[in-house]
Amino acid sequence: MTRPRSGQGRRHSVLASQRVRRPKKKKRVFPFLRALGSSVFRIAAVGLVVGVVSLLFIYSYHYLMEAPFLELKNLEIRCDDSGLRSRIKEICEVPPGTTLLALDLGQLKRDVEGDPWVRRAVVERRFPHTLIVEVERQRPVAFVLIKPKLYVMNHYGELFMEAQGNEGLDLPIITGLSDEGHMREGQLKGALKVLGSLRKGIGPWTLNSLSEIHIRENGHYSLYFDHLKAEVRVVAADMDSRLRRLSKVVGHLSNSGVLSAVSRIDLLDVREAVVSFKEG
Repeated sequence: MTRPRSGQGRRHSVLASQRVRRPKKKKRVFPFLRALGSSVFRIAAVGLVVGVVSLLFIYSYHYLMEAPFLELKNLEIRCDDSGLRSRIKEICEVPPGTTLLALDLGQLKRDVEGDPWVRRAVVERRFPHTLIVEVERQRPVAFVLIKPKLYVMNHYGELFMEAQGNEGLDLPIITGLSDEGHMREGQLKGALKVLGSLRKGIGPWTLNSLSEIHIRENGHYSLYFDHLKAEVRVVAADMDSRLRRLSKVVGHLSNSGVLSAVSRIDLLDVREAVVSFKEG
């Protein structure tokens, strides 16, 4: 057997018993503080810039709000009704020196549309000195009785105001409406269709001569004219044909001398007319 050399054994044991000591990392405090200070400086600089810009913006805003070169000098009201135009002018009055930028157009629009005769208003600025107010006026076509109140209806079928008796309007009245809201809407649409046919006018059967539309069940309507004492019963469909037939029937009854004795002319069937007479 060969024995290991003594020198080699000792070297191995010495190296195995030694420990490698690594140098400890020094804590770098000063670079961290420098980075923190740099960040704080940047934040402060950004804050200063934002503050200066905000102050400039506020100053500019207040300056423009009072700038003489933006002062409101011209009020242009686009409306085809002189009385309504005068009321809108009063609504749009502002203190002298008010600029266009100082106007609250949203509030001004709401104020103008607060007049019951204004259906819709458009308010806009036109720099440097003009305010334009364009108004769509309500177009009344009938009174509508919903007991116990009387309303005014426009040509869209909207009840836009309660009638007070001082409107100076000469309009037909719609009666017989249902108490149910959803049914009432459909009834008004049908009545509006009848009114539209009468607006075109056939002979004496025009909107100007109509005094009342009474709404009945099953989509039937009773028409009452100023120059005819009899009820005329119709449906909203194909009104032009029914009115032409009405003219022929009334002409025949008048020539026969019995028109004053007629109580009702039924035109529910567009092809024929049924005439009812008063008793006796």
